[in-house]
Amino acid sequence: MGKLWNFLNSPLIVVLVALSIWPILLALTSAYSMKIGIQEMAGAIGSEVVASFKKMGQQQDEKLKKELNIIDNIAVSNVKFVPSDWKNRQKVIGQLTNNSDAMAKTIKVIVSYYAKEQGLIDVANEWLSSIKALRPGDITSFTMNRSVGEQGPADRVEIKIGDLTLVEN
Repeated sequence: MGKLWNFLNSPLIVVLVALSIWPILLALTSAYSMKIGIQEMAGAIGSEVVASFKKMGQQQDEKLKKELNIIDNIAVSNVKFVPSDWKNRQKVIGQLTNNSDAMAKTIKVIVSYYAKEQGLIDVANEWLSSIKALRPGDITSFTMNRSVGEQGPADRVEIKIGDLTLVEN
């Protein structure tokens, strides 16, 4: 056993064993280092992505608040039915007044039609394509048509601003 022990402890054997184990140790430490590096990169990238989405969400919230403020400050007035040139159609006219301090475009209205006996009989979402922009203080007229279906003609109409696009300065 003494000769075998001396042989195994010889510098040549120690170097050969170290060289044979070296690739395994290198692979293990590289894999661990890569795992740590990837985790650190993912953490850094993840926090940047989260921060970007939070900022984008805050910007969208601010824009929505501005748009809602404008919607609240656009008055719908002089809404009424007028004779239509077409059979089985109802024509509605009205005016919009921009009482806000911002310009709006692509205005969408929600139109609710009522009949005395039935209550709400029809709802329409209409883009007012004839209005390119509504500047602060502007008053503009609009018109829309409704097909009279099985529900019959409406005798009352309500119009609310449903959506718009804020024109940024």
